[in-house]
Amino acid sequence: MKEYLEKISSFGSGERAHQRVREIASFHRIQCSTGLRQAAHHCQQVLESQGICARVISYPFDEKHWYWGQRSFLEWDCKGGWLDLLTEKGRQRLADFDTCATSVMQKSGPCDYSSQPLDIVLMDKGSRKEDYEGVDLQGKLLFLREPFAAYMDWAFTEKGAVGFVTDYLREVPGVRSREDLYDIRNYTSFWWKDWEKEPHIFGFVLTPRQGDALAGLCREMREEGKYPQALCKMDTRLYPGELEVVEAFLPGETEEEVLVLAHLCHPRPSANDNASGCAVAMELLRTLHELLERGELPPLRRGIRVCLVPEFSGTYPYLCQREGELSRIVGAINLDMVGGRQSRGYGPLTLSDQPWSSSPLVTALSDVVLRQVKSQCEVLKQGNMAPLFNSHIGPFVPGSDHMILSDPLVGIPCPMLGQWPDLYYHTSGDTPEQVDPQMLHNSLCIAAGFAYSLANFGEEEAGRTLWRLKGRHGEEMERLGDACLMGEDKTTLGEKARAITQFYVRGCEDAIRLCPAAKEAGLRTEESLRRAMEETLEALGDPPLPEKKAGKVPQRTLKGPIIHLEDMPREDEEKKQAYKVYEEQYRKGCPDAMLFETLLLFAMDGERTLEECVRLAQLEAGTGSQEMAEAFLKILDIDLK
Repeated sequence: MKEYLEKISSFGSGERAHQRVREIASFHRIQCSTGLRQAAHHCQQVLESQGICARVISYPFDEKHWYWGQRSFLEWDCKGGWLDLLTEKGRQRLADFDTCATSVMQKSGPCDYSSQPLDIVLMDKGSRKEDYEGVDLQGKLLFLREPFAAYMDWAFTEKGAVGFVTDYLREVPGVRSREDLYDIRNYTSFWWKDWEKEPHIFGFVLTPRQGDALAGLCREMREEGKYPQALCKMDTRLYPGELEVVEAFLPGETEEEVLVLAHLCHPRPSANDNASGCAVAMELLRTLHELLERGELPPLRRGIRVCLVPEFSGTYPYLCQREGELSRIVGAINLDMVGGRQSRGYGPLTLSDQPWSSSPLVTALSDVVLRQVKSQCEVLKQGNMAPLFNSHIGPFVPGSDHMILSDPLVGIPCPMLGQWPDLYYHTSGDTPEQVDPQMLHNSLCIAAGFAYSLANFGEEEAGRTLWRLKGRHGEEMERLGDACLMGEDKTTLGEKARAITQFYVRGCEDAIRLCPAAKEAGLRTEESLRRAMEETLEALGDPPLPEKKAGKVPQRTLKGPIIHLEDMPREDEEKKQAYKVYEEQYRKGCPDAMLFETLLLFAMDGERTLEECVRLAQLEAGTGSQEMAEAFLKILDIDLK
């Protein structure tokens, strides 16, 4: 492994990857848009120029097509948009798509108020309809300083406002405040479900500095019974269209393959999120292709396929189209934000683990590669190597495409290589200047090393991975011991010890499946894991196994987690009402609700009772309840037998 990682490191170029970041960042890559299509074809052409087989696949998107649990939406095209504040000194431009693409609300409807001034109404009394009794909003432009969703049901449909401006910026405690990004704009978007029936409104995004100035002007003029006025125009269209996925392939000796995934979408520039992931995936292909062509690396046993997708919305149709071939994919890695300068507010490179219903083999293998890549600098004495970048391995979290692949019904274990915290996440500040060629190189070595190791998974790779499985399991048992010392319930800790051990045993079984020659080593590791579990249980006072109870077994057939739960009732009025009740009574008050929902679905293996599924999800997520799960299932088509 060390030898081929050194070759990848020597040949792979962080500078070349950074050039790809700059190219991709020049496209406005909103999901299902003309800009995304242009970016997709650009990536295809670059790969083909390097001798790599690549294509662009298109899928119909029109609000009618469904791909597993993902409903398609309309294509959006934006040719321009601007907002001018009218002042005593003349027109002051507050937003302009051409100079800052995030200054318009993505997926805005068209408008032309270029010669018809609009009054700007500061909405600072709250977000409820009753807060504005007697306030005329008809034909007005609202100024919102908080998330706009609370206003959608009444301010536009009932009270007739035509659009809004907002200076809302998502703050992250300990990472960024409004003041930290005083001249930065938040990436904000509409997500239309039924364009013909929804209000055809538009929006503009201001910086906090602009917002504070406008709020002061609104309050000053309100004292005189007046409103500030603005002119604006939005040249956009929403229509049935297509969504693109870029696919490239390095063939192997067998039909099996490894998948490398990165999402291509987000507004211009969105450099770290996620031009960086796409750039690393493309450089990974170039590096391995060249090394294989030169004979400097042994041939691939399994092929390596790269997909550049619109996040979630492209992954669902791609996997749905390949549903009969998914068993060929032995594992994957998702590259999502992998190049931010750690000296500029970007956190460590992070690897996210698999859910307990999956297998930890891929996480252990990526850990092995990460440790090798981090041996960068000799410290104090010969052979004592230290890293020159920060990294962290954490538990499974949803939030990107890895959560779809890691669904046991999909069956493609997939860690995510990412970066968090991110000072400029989903803002106009995410520019190529924030991306570090050296961090891109580090991520390239990790991703390419992982993909090549899994493609040629042999006795060496199996041995190293089994050793890390054993080590990581030991760390988990140690954490349970620490939790016991902190007073956590011993019975709960015992349940976790058993569930975690079963998870790691599954990793050993996968190592044997991928490399039968490692069977003896795999079985020894399994036995070691069970001994470590027994020692932990003994230290916990041998808490008893939970009593096995009869109950209904959920039968899940729809692949993939549910990203947009609000879409699932479709035209069923009873389920629509069930969704409203669930959202109000359970989701709003549950931290990490999506994590619990996702893990609950993943636990449904056709054998566990609903109570057992709930308990496993609770243990892993640390949240949720039986009542919440039952309310959740009322929205979905899941049989209980």
